[in-house]
Amino acid sequence: MNKTVGNEPDDVTEVLAEAQRIGYLGPRPVEVQRRHAEGYVQAACRLGLGDEAKQTMIADLGSGGGVPGLVVALGLPRSQVVLIDASQKRCSFLTWAAVELGISNRVSVVCGRAEQVAHDVQWRGKFDLVTARGFGPPAWTVECGSPLLSAGGSLLISEPPKARRWPPEGLARIGLCYIEQVGGIVVLSRFSDVAGDFPRPRSRQKRDPLFIQ
Repeated sequence: MNKTVGNEPDDVTEVLAEAQRIGYLGPRPVEVQRRHAEGYVQAACRLGLGDEAKQTMIADLGSGGGVPGLVVALGLPRSQVVLIDASQKRCSFLTWAAVELGISNRVSVVCGRAEQVAHDVQWRGKFDLVTARGFGPPAWTVECGSPLLSAGGSLLISEPPKARRWPPEGLARIGLCYIEQVGGIVVLSRFSDVAGDFPRPRSRQKRDPLFIQ
């Protein structure tokens, strides 16, 4: 990470290319991954979260190489974004990337497992929006994401080409309901309180998943 990215409009592409070079992004072309990440911005705007008159609190689960978190932060300039990742090395990269992109004043990095971060009173129930791309199985993603949302907040999850089923009864266990699919992104909304024991440890989730795909 010793190269310097200038202040050109395409800085984010160069940063993502660096993430790919060091193994934090998959092999698909960086521009393809960037465009997919921009879909989260479009979905957020459909939800009214692109309104520059108000500040939006956003958390990104398993931020890795910065997709979609960094792209979302750039696309929603009134947002405060928290990038969550369990790897110290990836967190160091994300901190560097935020500085390179000139958004370190409103992008912070939290290094820790999502199921633990979601129990931290500093973050629990504090976000208008939570994003997730390739974070894990659907049931695991919603269980870690929903407790971070404020009432009425939205969870955006990348959807594979073959659409998955989102069982209403399973989502209701974690206070969520299905709203719509925007392109390749599913929109879920938090409509009720989340029990204090959620998210549960990974071992318990394996024994008793919210739902099975």
